[in-house]
Amino acid sequence: MKSYSQSTDGVIPAGITTGEYLSRAVKEVGGKAAIIFEDKQITYSELASQVDTIAASLLRLGVGYSDRVGILMPNYPEYIYASQAIMKIGAVKVLLHINFRELEIKNTLKHSGAKAVFVVSAFGGFSFAEYIHSLREELPDLKYVIVLKGEALPGMIPYRQIIEDNPKAQEAVENYVNQQQVEADDVAAIVYTSGTTGTPKGILHTHNNICRLAYASNARRKVTEDDIWLNMLPLSSAFGLQYGEPCPLISKGTLVLTDSFNEVNALELIEKYKVTSPVGVPTQFIRMLKNPRFGEFNVSSVRNAYLGGAAVPADMMIDIKEKFGCSVVQTYGTSETGHATQHYLDDDIETICGTSGYPTYGGTEVKIVGANGKIVDVGQVGEIYMRHSATARGYYLDPERTKDAFDDWGWVHVGDLGVMDEQGYITVIGRLKELIVRGGFNIYPDEIESLLYTHEKIAQVSVVGYPDPELTERSCAFIILKAGCEDVTREELVAFMEKKVARYKIPDRVIVVNSFPMTASGKVQKHKLRELITGCVQNESGGA
Repeated sequence: MKSYSQSTDGVIPAGITTGEYLSRAVKEVGGKAAIIFEDKQITYSELASQVDTIAASLLRLGVGYSDRVGILMPNYPEYIYASQAIMKIGAVKVLLHINFRELEIKNTLKHSGAKAVFVVSAFGGFSFAEYIHSLREELPDLKYVIVLKGEALPGMIPYRQIIEDNPKAQEAVENYVNQQQVEADDVAAIVYTSGTTGTPKGILHTHNNICRLAYASNARRKVTEDDIWLNMLPLSSAFGLQYGEPCPLISKGTLVLTDSFNEVNALELIEKYKVTSPVGVPTQFIRMLKNPRFGEFNVSSVRNAYLGGAAVPADMMIDIKEKFGCSVVQTYGTSETGHATQHYLDDDIETICGTSGYPTYGGTEVKIVGANGKIVDVGQVGEIYMRHSATARGYYLDPERTKDAFDDWGWVHVGDLGVMDEQGYITVIGRLKELIVRGGFNIYPDEIESLLYTHEKIAQVSVVGYPDPELTERSCAFIILKAGCEDVTREELVAFMEKKVARYKIPDRVIVVNSFPMTASGKVQKHKLRELITGCVQNESGGA
C-alpha cells in the first residue's frame, strides 16, 4: 500500500475575494460584533466603513492595484482595517511580523518594493517609525509611511489623516474595484519566511488561496457564525494571514484580539466573552494550564482548541482536552501551503497525539516520496508532498526557489519528513532543512548563522534546536572562535542581535567548541550537535 491519501469531505467555494466575503457579512450580520478589542466592539458595518475610508485614502495617494503595501502593527483592530482595505482595492499587503527588527524590516521592505507601509510608532520597546525614517534613502520605492499611535516624523502621514471622514469613500472604492476587476486569483499578500538574508523568501498568496484555506479549516472544525474566537497569535504571521484574520470573517463570527499574549489576560478574555475557539501555539496553552490561577476562570465556553505551529506532547494534549473540556485539533502545514493535514473533531486522543492529521477538507492530497522521487510504502519515511486548490503561487521574484518547491503538477514540497499510516494520516518526524520551531515561531538556522558570521569574534557557527517542555524547542549556537579570542557569551550575542532580528531568534544557549563533527564530504553533522546539547540539558535536569 502506497503512502498516498486524499480527503473527500467536501468542496471549497472558489472565485471569492476577501472583500466580497466582508460585503456578504455586512449584508447578513452588519450589526453583529466583528472585532472586540479592549472592551470595544466593532460591528461588521463599522469594520466595512473603516475599510472603505482607508481604501479611498490609499487611492487618493495613488496606491492601487498590484502595489505592495506593508503592515507593521501588533494585533490592533487597525491592522485588520488596513489589511482588508489593501486587499479590497487589489493592492498586495506585505506582512512584516511585529517581532521583526532592523535587518528583517529593511530587507522585507526593500525586496517587496513596498510603495507604502502602515506602521505602529513604537511597540515592545522598539521605535519602528524612527527606524523606518532612517531608511528612507535606502528604500526608493517607499513613498508613504502611515504612522499609528504616535507622532508622525517629517515626511510621514499620521494615521488619523487616513481615516478622516469621507462620505463618498464607499462609492469611490466600489467604482475602482469594478473598473480594475479585482479577482480572486489576483495576488493579495506576500508573507516572508526569512528576513535577514540577502534574498528573503516572499511567498505569494492570492485571494483564492487565503479564503479557501480558511474555509477548509472552518469546515473541518464545524465552525458557525456563533463561534467567538480568541486570536493569541500575531496577525502579521503566516497563520494570521491564512487563518487568524479570515476564519472569523468568512464564518461571520466574532474575533477577540489581544495585542500581546499574557496567560492570565487570555483566561480573562475567554471567561468574559465566552470564547468558543481559542487559537494559539502549544506554548500558549501550556502557559495557561500551568498558571496557578487557571482554576479561578470559567473556561466552559471553549468548544475547540485550535493549535498550530508545533507538535504537542501527548500528556499536554490530554491536559488541554480535559481541563478546557473541549475537542482539540492539531495541524501540519507550511507557509507555502497552509494546512496540509488537520484532525477531525471526533478523532480519538491516540490519533490526535500520535499523528499530524489527515489531508485537509476539500480534496487535499498528500503523499510521501522517497529519495528516488517515487511514492514510498505506508510506514516508510520520506519527504512530504501536498497538493490542493489553495497553495501559494510561489516566491516573489525568485523563480529558482519556486521551481525547487512547486512542481509542474501542482505538488509542493519544502523539505519536511514524514510517514503515513494505513488510514492516510501522516506524522511529521523531522525537517530536511533543520527548521527550529520555538514556541510556534520558525527559526531558520542558516539565517541566524549568516548574521552571527558577521560578529567579530566568530570564525564558525552552527545553530541547532533542542527539545524544551514549554516552547517545544529552543536554539543553541555552537561557536568556533577566531584566533586570539578567548570567549563569547550569550550576553554579547544578545547585545549584537537584539536590534537586528526578532528576539526569539537569538540563541538560548551558546557553547564554544574547538571543532565541529564533520562528514567525510566536509559538512557539519548537526544531528550530533543536537544530541550533545540535548544530553547536556537532560543532565542538568537530572535526566528527566
